[in-house]
Amino acid sequence: MYDREFMIMVEQAERALKHVVEAEKEDDVKLITDRECEEIALAFHEACKRLGLCSELITLPGNRPLKDVPKHLIEKINNPDICINAFKSSAEETPFRVKLIDMEIKKGAKVAHAPGITKDMFIEGALHVDYGEMWENARKLMDIFDGADTLKVTTKNGTDLVLRIRGRKFQTDIKIGKREVGNLPAGEIWCAPHEDGAEGVAVIDGTIGDLGFVPSPVKLHISKGRVVRIECDDEDFRKRLEELLNADEMAPVIGELGIGLNTGAKLVGNMLVDEKAAKTIHIAFGNNIDFYGGKNDSSMHRDFLIKEPDIEVVYADGTRKKIMKDGIILS
Repeated sequence: MYDREFMIMVEQAERALKHVVEAEKEDDVKLITDRECEEIALAFHEACKRLGLCSELITLPGNRPLKDVPKHLIEKINNPDICINAFKSSAEETPFRVKLIDMEIKKGAKVAHAPGITKDMFIEGALHVDYGEMWENARKLMDIFDGADTLKVTTKNGTDLVLRIRGRKFQTDIKIGKREVGNLPAGEIWCAPHEDGAEGVAVIDGTIGDLGFVPSPVKLHISKGRVVRIECDDEDFRKRLEELLNADEMAPVIGELGIGLNTGAKLVGNMLVDEKAAKTIHIAFGNNIDFYGGKNDSSMHRDFLIKEPDIEVVYADGTRKKIMKDGIILS
């Protein structure tokens, strides 16, 4: 007999399968998990049963962090309809996660990527959302970006950043299609800015992927799309960031601009959910080859969250439109 909390998790997993990956009866679902997230994977497994899906749990080995996709996982992922990656998150496993997603997409799957997913996200957090309303908000905002040339992002904390996005279409994780990747919890739109098209300063006052909340604001100086200098009062943290952003030649190159739309998401220090929170945006550096127009083939992808920004769009015809003020989307 399942307890009440587990049944809530099953219900929310079922809603995500219906609305986000739009699962159909007899779809083949691979649930990639580990010991830390086994209960979550089991909730998805039970939800799959209820929906008439064919699901299989695949457990990652205990010798972590992983750098490559384990052989047994390669053998089991054979043309699945849906892959759900629900396992713990660590900075050292970014290369493994990049390779795993690439493999799953090439196999034709809809990929729901959830490193760091927690029970709380099901019980009282970002999975308790109106997917229909969130989809409409995402669609309207993506329409606003149609024909955009550049974006100017500013904050009271000192962010002053210009991103060139002409021709780089926005995507969303609120509906994940075949050979596409998005997160669970869902709730953002994103694009891949031109890899040489970011100039200025980004002051990070929220979360950094795999590292949690910043100990003090991090100032990233960006020139021609590349991070050229990092400032932070916490010197050890600054050095850790410098190491991560120099993992390979393309790791410090702009890879993403994302905008959070999930009103149920709260800032908890876990980027998986924090980057979905309303009134936030995030920029990422490193891999974006799975994004529309993305050309950055780094082994890394690191997200940096900025709270309550202003955003102004400059269109190809020279007109301007302010679309966000203090993190609030303007009508």
